[in-house]
Amino acid sequence: IGCNLVKFLLKKNKYDLTVLIHKNDHNLIGLDVKKVKGSVLDKDSLDNFTNDIDILIHLASVQSTIATEKDFENVIFRGASNIIESCQNKKVKKIINITTIRSLLDEGDHSKILTENSPLAINEKDIPFDKWSAKADQLFLKQKNNINSICLHLGTVIGPEDSIISPMGNFFISYL
Repeated sequence: IGCNLVKFLLKKNKYDLTVLIHKNDHNLIGLDVKKVKGSVLDKDSLDNFTNDIDILIHLASVQSTIATEKDFENVIFRGASNIIESCQNKKVKKIINITTIRSLLDEGDHSKILTENSPLAINEKDIPFDKWSAKADQLFLKQKNNINSICLHLGTVIGPEDSIISPMGNFFISYL
């Protein structure tokens, strides 16, 4: 999702983008962006990354079908905590957290529309990815240090340049 968002924002011609690169930048080669090597788990690299930015769009996660619960807790939850701390230290004005619809509570009534007012799945689900995503969302939404934060809850996403396609993504692709 990240590289496609970067390409979209670059087409708008009104943003100077800084991108945090965790493992590789092969999808960003040739793009006019500042690249900072680092990780949401490395506070020093986050502090370097958040220098001189106004808005942080957070998309870091782990693929829900190949990671462990410890991975979810570390990357999703602790990563969110580190991002918030770094943004507070560097006076970032806004955080846009791109997250999953799975962090919203599934009350079993599928006729109900999920909205930004839907409850989070904090301690309600046994599925670790959902639980840690909800806990991270809660961190972003409840932080009180003058950073405007929002969470955008996406459903299943498939598209160009996907490096790992989820089982649900494969399900949708089989019908295309």
